[in-house]
Amino acid sequence: MKEGVSGKVLAVGPGALTLDQGSGFQYLAARICRCLRRRGLRVAVLEDNPATLMDAAGGEGELFLEPPLPEVVAVVAEVCGASSLWLGTAGRRGWTLARELAAEGYLDRTGLEIADVRDRVLWACGDRSLLREILEEGGMNNPAFRTASSLREAQEAASQLGFPLVVRPHFSSGGWGAGVAFNREELPSLFMEASRESPGNEVLLEEYLGGWKKYVVCALRDARGGSVAAGIVEQLEPLPLHEEDAVIAVPPLPCGELLYALGEISRKVAGLLGVVGLAEVKVAVNPETVDAYVLDVNAGPRRATPLLELAMGIDLVSAHVDLLCGGKVEDIAIEREARETFLYLPRFFYPEEEGGQGHLSLGCRSVGRTVLWGRDVAGAARRALRLMEEDAGFRGSTREALEELAKQADGRRAVKRTAARSGAGGKADPQREGEEEVALCLNVSGEDTGQRRMVFLAAGSTRPGSGQELHFNLYRALLAWRSRGGSAAAYVGDPGLGLFLAGEADAVFLGPPTPHGLREALRRASTRKLCPHFGGGEAMELARRTALDGGDVEVVGGWPEGGDLPMILRRLRSSGLPLPGFACGREEAEDFLRTCRFPVHLTLLAGMEETAKRVCYAAGEAAEYLAAHRQAYPVLRELREDSLEVLVEAVAREGRLTCMLAWQSLQGPGGDAGEGPSVYPPLHLTSQQYARLREVVEETLRTTGWSGGVSLRLEVEGGEMRVWDLSPGTSELVPFLTRASSLDLAELALGALLGEEAPAAELAGKGSAVRYPISPLGLIAGEDLLLNTCRRRTGEVMGVGENPGDALAKILSGLGMRPSPGGRVLLSVANREKRRAVLLGRELVEAGYRLAATRGTARALRAAGMEVEEVNKLREGRPNVLDLLRNGEIQLVVNVPRGRHPHSDGFYIREDAARHGIPCLTDMEVALALVRGMRVAGTGGWPLRPEGIPVLGFAAARGG
Repeated sequence: MKEGVSGKVLAVGPGALTLDQGSGFQYLAARICRCLRRRGLRVAVLEDNPATLMDAAGGEGELFLEPPLPEVVAVVAEVCGASSLWLGTAGRRGWTLARELAAEGYLDRTGLEIADVRDRVLWACGDRSLLREILEEGGMNNPAFRTASSLREAQEAASQLGFPLVVRPHFSSGGWGAGVAFNREELPSLFMEASRESPGNEVLLEEYLGGWKKYVVCALRDARGGSVAAGIVEQLEPLPLHEEDAVIAVPPLPCGELLYALGEISRKVAGLLGVVGLAEVKVAVNPETVDAYVLDVNAGPRRATPLLELAMGIDLVSAHVDLLCGGKVEDIAIEREARETFLYLPRFFYPEEEGGQGHLSLGCRSVGRTVLWGRDVAGAARRALRLMEEDAGFRGSTREALEELAKQADGRRAVKRTAARSGAGGKADPQREGEEEVALCLNVSGEDTGQRRMVFLAAGSTRPGSGQELHFNLYRALLAWRSRGGSAAAYVGDPGLGLFLAGEADAVFLGPPTPHGLREALRRASTRKLCPHFGGGEAMELARRTALDGGDVEVVGGWPEGGDLPMILRRLRSSGLPLPGFACGREEAEDFLRTCRFPVHLTLLAGMEETAKRVCYAAGEAAEYLAAHRQAYPVLRELREDSLEVLVEAVAREGRLTCMLAWQSLQGPGGDAGEGPSVYPPLHLTSQQYARLREVVEETLRTTGWSGGVSLRLEVEGGEMRVWDLSPGTSELVPFLTRASSLDLAELALGALLGEEAPAAELAGKGSAVRYPISPLGLIAGEDLLLNTCRRRTGEVMGVGENPGDALAKILSGLGMRPSPGGRVLLSVANREKRRAVLLGRELVEAGYRLAATRGTARALRAAGMEVEEVNKLREGRPNVLDLLRNGEIQLVVNVPRGRHPHSDGFYIREDAARHGIPCLTDMEVALALVRGMRVAGTGGWPLRPEGIPVLGFAAARGG
């Protein structure tokens, strides 16, 4: 970016959270947008993640909820008047987009320039073999490598390099996707996985560096060639472990002259590539010979940047933007010593591979990080070990690494204590029991406002997605509180969120999810007001425990009295509201299983929290599951699989409905509310059903008497409507509805908690919004696309269009799943949908697709005069339906099941489709709409809909 540049920038977002791109990428992108706006630039955002904060950071900006495709970028840039693109904010997909924009001629035709990454840097960081060549020419050491475009070439390269062997996608930005094949049998599957991840399907095979240490060095370089190593993080667990799955230490452990050498390597690499701004240089070091190899280079802030910022108190994101805008390295103050010793511990949710053997899958598996610190390494390690005694979100190797770290540090600790006593000015040792501070204050601004200051409690990072959707809700509520003259503080566990909020809130505290840390934050914020309402169930449970454990705490929007699931269901039943058959507790469960209608949804509770969920299809299955979990409290509910599930996000004031949005899940009832695709407004809800829905919601809220945000799930079956679930607080699904309806549900919920009258909410306009979850189903064996009783998704994307088909076609195209004419579609539908399957088949044929179908569906299509290939089910011979999916011969699956029995053919079809990234639709109306939407997509005729244009929805205000 040239000095003195003005005008408008179009920043592209990183999209949905995935395991390789966690929530930290979203917060870095939002901070970059804030820096640009504070420099006086106008910033528009192209992003399909509804929970993004890029449009709000540093002032409101335009947001285009569209897929990040080259043709869309060109049109959006023209519509918003942007003269340059900022693609570093897009993370991994920014490199792919830049490559496509250049290859297809959009940059030349439009005159747009990529402002934040130079061409040489862009290509070198994405093309791994080019990076190796540049570094070798500059005298830098690299692992031995070969490239391969076919499995035969990969096998020949393996013969030259030997096993074990590192396998990576050749074209991939940011070091994503390293796997290890330990023998020839493991190479083919890993090669195919890497090939799918690489544009052009080329794969890089590298020398294995198992046991080597890994460091990430952040280097800053200006356009004049001035450079400095800003800091280093150390991966304490050796290669081949991915840094996101390993314990990270800042500052690195003492290692003589090595740290200086690593800094010089990073500066030289930045110079060879011509980097301007910040670069993260990953270096492997042989612990025996101290040989150093450069592994990868990230252009711009990535995973290591926020870790260094916390430890060293430097705003590296602002420094990066300043350098890109013409600043000089010499003007940036770099504090050489970290203030504390910081440890970053990975958290895990998904199960390990069975047996723990075989090749290491591409990428990482952790879902978030927990940050701990101390005055020295041993203290930080022991604090981490104490936390692990109460928390199951860590794995055994993390504990082993921490125990070894504490043991190694013991020999140095006495010397450090002596030095601290001589120069620390009498500070207390934070490791002493009862005196340690566990909440790190990131900023405090403004004067103490007494009763007008409130601490907002953020969601933790113990689940996939790290609570990013709930962080969106918290941020909107925090802004709403400040707009009312209040002083807002936040208590967070996510370092990326903490650094983002440090530029928005009056005070931010980073700490573990414990009552001790939370009370400490309240004390230092000089307030007793605590609001967990926007942090989800875990935040509300933590607030409840904090209030019960003692201390003067006023909880605003916490768990309401009688808010646990058994009491809610009993209260609703006693009031006469329609509910499915249910039982609470083991005594009721025994009788219930003898008389109920199967399948049954079984929820296990520990206190207020749901610990596990399962759908059982027989009494013996349910009894066996209960016997294996004797300590948990069970809640069982009858599940009608053929019913329609309608979701409601409502706002209430003391039990009176003030606002309500209804939408529909497309996966059917019983699963986690956000695990399947969903559409707003609902597809299948008549005006009469909506009127009845509103009556049931109003009566339900009157019965509870709750205030604030409330989430409801209801079953609709013919003329019946039953309340399935009810929970207080704003849910993870609010960002999608906020974007779809332009109704700020978090602000309305805060107003209700404060006793304010809600303004009338009239929604107008036409259109549909579709939400599509992103899940790493390739990591979860034996899982059904439909039968998702617990959250597995890491993130979500959304599309907005004139109808659900347009919206869904946009989403699939943005995800790279773009069925094209001439492709083959697999249809397998229940008998009740055979007639509409004929209509769908005709639409597909007219659009140029070939049809394949299982026997019953094929018979119906053939009787209607269509040409169709009949495909065997699993027990009907080979090749069967799974063979076609695994061979890449199917581009789209339409599977509308009769039921969701595990181990049915539909189960395996949906599981394999998810594993291989094949779109799988389970709703016939959506499938029909998608075909029409794909036709529009093929002509490039999508109308752009910037966020802020409301789509048709439902609202009820002041009971009117």
